[in-house]
Amino acid sequence: MGATMNPPSPSVPVPFPSPPPPPLLGPVSAPRSRPGTLARAKGYLLAHPVLFLALLTPGIPEYISGSSALANIVLNPVWFVLGLAFNLGMYVPGVLLIREAQVRWNKGWATVLALGAAYAIVEEGIGLNTMFDPKTSPFGAVGNYGHYLGVNWVWVPEVMLIHMIFSIGVPLLLFAYVFPELRGKSLLSKRGILTVAAILGIDITILVIFVSRLIGYWMGDGVLLGSLLAVAGICALAYWLPKNLLRSFPGLPKGGPVSFAIVGTLFYLGSIVMIGALEHWQVPAILVALAVPVYCGTFLWWLIRHAGSHAHERQLVAFCFGLILPLIMIGAATQILVPIVLGADLLAVLLFRHLYRNFPAAGALSWKAPPPPGVAAPLSQWDG
Repeated sequence: MGATMNPPSPSVPVPFPSPPPPPLLGPVSAPRSRPGTLARAKGYLLAHPVLFLALLTPGIPEYISGSSALANIVLNPVWFVLGLAFNLGMYVPGVLLIREAQVRWNKGWATVLALGAAYAIVEEGIGLNTMFDPKTSPFGAVGNYGHYLGVNWVWVPEVMLIHMIFSIGVPLLLFAYVFPELRGKSLLSKRGILTVAAILGIDITILVIFVSRLIGYWMGDGVLLGSLLAVAGICALAYWLPKNLLRSFPGLPKGGPVSFAIVGTLFYLGSIVMIGALEHWQVPAILVALAVPVYCGTFLWWLIRHAGSHAHERQLVAFCFGLILPLIMIGAATQILVPIVLGADLLAVLLFRHLYRNFPAAGALSWKAPPPPGVAAPLSQWDG
């Protein structure tokens, strides 16, 4: 900078470069590099975002958790295919409709979680009847503890929590981080909305027939009507909830990713232990049912206070990984004899590792790469 280059003196001859020798074997072209299998799969999923969302749900709540066993691919392939069809017909339309409602209504996470509760009633109540049938529940006695007026009141808030977080919340947050360019954009046309709603309706109708005719349980007309009214009421509430109801505290996150991962891990495990302990101590069922939302509210308050308003992506990715870690452990333990689920677990770990490394640490001076648009939005805003 500032220094000048003097031209060579005319008295000094400048040698003319001699031409390079001809190649011995003629011109050599660079070999074409073919993307690996993993890169091609990633590219395909990036080109098909709905398919990626379908892997997250029912992938996380059903197959990673072991609720629907991946081992059935070998042990009972026909049953696996039937279960997969029913799961896809429920979860994918549900999460697509909830995301579409959020985008079109211009709402935030409070609306998403509320609609997740409505979806839980549609699936576990109207479709599978676990909210009502006192003889069926993934957690045994929790399903019929506090059965009153045809409803398993202790199981209702627990199963709502499962679907709000694992079926809807975590998949949509991960989807938003993988596809930041789709933030605020619809994935469905009006015809698409009608199509996926019809698929969900047909799927639930078949489940109602299956449960009532083959299993022999019918919830009753009154319970069915009450369920439909509850779904309608929650959807109306979700529409009117303010967008920034869950606004996080301003500033950088308070705590590192490890602390967020630990809190996320304790969240679901603690809810199971709490309900089991209260039932063992014969606490009145109404108090147990009320304890679940209070417990969830405590963790939500912690997240709002500690997540910060920006540069919290690593913390939220770690928190989500902590949330599903108990599901990974439960799914692996229950399918240890035919551990096909370990392949799905590995893919989940790789996804979280990729997302974690894609974001900088809170307070970093610069990004490793330019941040995707919309990724660093406050927790109270929608990144989808």
